[in-house]
Amino acid sequence: MSKNEAIQWLGNRGQMMDVSKIIKCKKVGKYLFILFNDNPNEVIQYNLYDTFGECQEGYCLEDFKWTKNHIRTRLTGEFYENR
Repeated sequence: MSKNEAIQWLGNRGQMMDVSKIIKCKKVGKYLFILFNDNPNEVIQYNLYDTFGECQEGYCLEDFKWTKNHIRTRLTGEFYENR
């Protein structure tokens, strides 16, 4: 998902912002992960099926990798089991 698509998704849920607010974003399955420039140390997880666009989870950027494999281990809980 592009930054513009992420902004549109958030905007459709009442969160109006500019594309310049997003540093990086990635869609994996039904989830969207966004790193905003106003909080550059936390990756925010959204459920794309949520009609309100509320944050589901936040991850420390220091421990976060943008690979699908890593994100899936976060979603399944395997990341925390292997620590």
